[in-house]
Amino acid sequence: DLVVTPAFGHAGTLIGYGGIARLGSTGFTGVAFYEVRNIGVDPAHQGQGIGRRLLDELLKFAAAGVVYLEVRCDNEAAIALYR
Repeated sequence: DLVVTPAFGHAGTLIGYGGIARLGSTGFTGVAFYEVRNIGVDPAHQGQGIGRRLLDELLKFAAAGVVYLEVRCDNEAAIALYR
């Protein structure tokens, strides 16, 4: 399962998105595993907390599950967001 969360600006234009995928769950405990696939925000709208709000929505979707993500070691903006 893949869930995509959009973010729209005042004019209704897409300014960001986030995606999370359910990878499965453990048979013993039933805990679900998720992976944040991507978060993107239009450069003109970065630095306004949109990425943080998108991440918050993705984490709410995953609720009590375990969430994984990957980020390039040179992507400082993403590393700061995920901390």
